[in-house]
Amino acid sequence: MDVLALIQQAVQQRPEVAALQNEVQAAQEFSSAEHDLWRPTITALGVVGEAPVRDDHIPNWYGGVGVNINIPVFNGFLYNTRAKVADLQTEAGRQKLADLRNNIARDVRNSWQDSNRAYERMAVTKQFREQASLALELAQARYNLGLGSIVEFSQAELGKTEADIADTDAEYQYRLTQIVLAYSIGTSEITPFRRCGVEFRSRQMWNARTVQAKSQ
Repeated sequence: MDVLALIQQAVQQRPEVAALQNEVQAAQEFSSAEHDLWRPTITALGVVGEAPVRDDHIPNWYGGVGVNINIPVFNGFLYNTRAKVADLQTEAGRQKLADLRNNIARDVRNSWQDSNRAYERMAVTKQFREQASLALELAQARYNLGLGSIVEFSQAELGKTEADIADTDAEYQYRLTQIVLAYSIGTSEITPFRRCGVEFRSRQMWNARTVQAKSQ
């Protein structure tokens, strides 16, 4: 998969990114509310009622309406300062979010490169394992025909064991890089991986073949 697609997936799935995005959105809304304090406010008040005891020349009902306009001018620039503080907090949240995204992109890219290197190493160790198997079969055939020594046979056996260990270690390292990559992306899904297996042949089996070859 392309590394850019993995980075995009990580940015969408990492919980800390979502949390910081919510914080930035809340800071933006708070900053907008602080700027709105500079706008004039208008309040109205109305009252209506009836007077049971009154002079006959006065109507029995009464009513009144009042309007109050508040213009925030002489408040020591309080609202202006609060708006600037809110803007700076919003900008700081944006920078933190950008830094977090850059760090996630760096981690995903490094993990992706490590995984590719481990995958390429598996191809090399697999080829080395196949060559060691062929060398062991050749040494065994030469030993059975009496054309090779026990030292040559033992060295081929040791080379096969070392090749098996190297191949298994390469597969283990590849799986480890896949786990690290999945963690960097923010998912628990791991690429399907075949089970590691090493064919270690016991010393007793080789000793039995050696005794059988000598008896022939």
